[in-house]
Amino acid sequence: MTITNATPTDATALVELHRALADQHPFVSTDLIDEDKRSCWMSYYIETQNDWQQIYLAKQAERLIGNLWIMRERTSSGLHIAHLGLAVLHMHCRQGVGTRLLSQAEKWAKSQNCRKVSLNVVADNLPAVLFFLKHNYRFEALKKESYCDANAVYDEYVMSKFLT
Repeated sequence: MTITNATPTDATALVELHRALADQHPFVSTDLIDEDKRSCWMSYYIETQNDWQQIYLAKQAERLIGNLWIMRERTSSGLHIAHLGLAVLHMHCRQGVGTRLLSQAEKWAKSQNCRKVSLNVVADNLPAVLFFLKHNYRFEALKKESYCDANAVYDEYVMSKFLT
């Protein structure tokens, strides 16, 4: 397994990965963007990676098995904070994929002088909550009814880690 930065040639595969992740994980959002615009949208985000944001991909034999998006705050009062989102295909969970993606993201955040990494996780997503606790992320807040899908409305935890 390798961890790489997303490149424009990964756009279609990243759209397919997000579709698979949404099918497997109830808390991976499905975008409201119509199907024809998804690749354009993904290409835009990949091409605009810079010192404000990065997209990391976990690949196994050139097949995408997970991804992590990380973005720094752009306000002068929040430049020290990065926010992330992480997802891994079910069959590759508990194999170190998420840990390696998270490690790469934290390394990038440190290189950008971020002191804190923050994320939102659906409170009902116990495997994800336990994963982040294991990696020294701590609860910072509970956001009531902040995420919904076609079936229900969920609370989210804000979790964060201070980088040393």
